[in-house]
Amino acid sequence: MVDAGAQGFIHFLEGMLHFIQGDGPADTAVPSPVIEDSPREIPDQEVTNRYCTELFLKGRDMDPVKIRQMLEPLGDSVLVGGNTEKIHVHLHTQDPAEAAERLRPFGTITRQKIDDMKRQYEARYQRRARIALVTDSSCDLPEEILDEYQIHLIPLNLAFGENVYLDKLSIRSRRFYELLDEEPVFPTTSQPSVKQIEILYRDLAASYDSIISVHLSDALSGTCNTARQAAARVSEAKISVIDSKTLSTSLGLIVLNAAREIMNGSPHDEVVRKIGTWTQKVKILVSVRTLKYMVRGGRVSPLKGKIAGWLNLKPIVSLDAEGRSALTGKAFSTRSNLQK
Repeated sequence: MVDAGAQGFIHFLEGMLHFIQGDGPADTAVPSPVIEDSPREIPDQEVTNRYCTELFLKGRDMDPVKIRQMLEPLGDSVLVGGNTEKIHVHLHTQDPAEAAERLRPFGTITRQKIDDMKRQYEARYQRRARIALVTDSSCDLPEEILDEYQIHLIPLNLAFGENVYLDKLSIRSRRFYELLDEEPVFPTTSQPSVKQIEILYRDLAASYDSIISVHLSDALSGTCNTARQAAARVSEAKISVIDSKTLSTSLGLIVLNAAREIMNGSPHDEVVRKIGTWTQKVKILVSVRTLKYMVRGGRVSPLKGKIAGWLNLKPIVSLDAEGRSALTGKAFSTRSNLQK
């Protein structure tokens, strides 16, 4: 396995060697690598541990040796450097979410970088179409579908307090809902950086004839606009960035239909035209069982939340033609909402 990222990380570890062996001072400083500019890893053979994962922790009395021993069963190329207050972890694993969860008791996860080496390998050596299809992690499609159609997923950033995660990579849906009840702070989200998406587009442009990038509603997130900025930096490639004006399962349906068109050999412009038609036809309706989390997130006032709770009111939330959230109905039970 040729591992350029790990090779570069070895130079980082050399400066920490004395500390790890117990000879260095406790206040040894840890450099802050720029995650976005670190090399992307392309293996020279089929990968067994799919995700190249880098995690940065801060805390107190952390033990690099203990952390390494704890992570070794999760994969290979495990490298841990730092001191009692700052740690940089690198490993190849099938389950970066499990790695992040095991690291939580040691300290705060402040930064992450996770590359899907399987998808990188496919793009370079086993691409099944001439057009690359990209979406973001708000798109609800099973991993099996993403793999079948070689869809490239850009993770959104998710934070519980100071702990930062990459949606659907270092945190899974079940754990997210558990943390909603466990954590005192409400989670926040943020879009990927322009640089992160630019790197992906440049990699794909080297292997594909063109790129179609479909994202969640521009009215709900800056992700689509960020993708446009990234595409402008890769002007030599044919890249179409599309605002789906929706999210979740309805975005998944659009992306799935686009993937099928691409696999069937439809030309770039024809796929883009059809996506434009689908965005006008698709609609999502969400029956909200409880307003508790909308109150915590500030989208509903505490008073309105209490009144809705007393009345057992179940609102139906949707998106309008511009992709903005809109209340489209309400009932006094989830069953009544489903009947509507």
